[in-house]
Amino acid sequence: MSVKRLRLFLRFRTGCHNLPIDQGRRGHRVPRLERFCQLCTTQAIGDERHIVFACPALQDLRARCDSLFRPSITTLRQFIWQDDLVQVAQYIRLSLERVYTGLDTVDI
Repeated sequence: MSVKRLRLFLRFRTGCHNLPIDQGRRGHRVPRLERFCQLCTTQAIGDERHIVFACPALQDLRARCDSLFRPSITTLRQFIWQDDLVQVAQYIRLSLERVYTGLDTVDI
């Protein structure tokens, strides 16, 4: 994994990822309940949990990584600390790249 890709994953882990939940608290001063996901029309808060587990615009990525989404994986902590950390990091990277650009850059 390149340094750039690893940095993106680590930024996600530390909450410095520029998702709407992060942008709203830094500079934009958007009330927390109005920091909506920009990828979907559900008006859900665009936070880490939404991106990993719920955003309909990322369902195809979740389907490609279905081994990461077992029924026993219900929290972000469980998701992040799975045995296959490389695939977890790849899923996070692809998700964030789609959030930032609206496009996939590479397949898993």
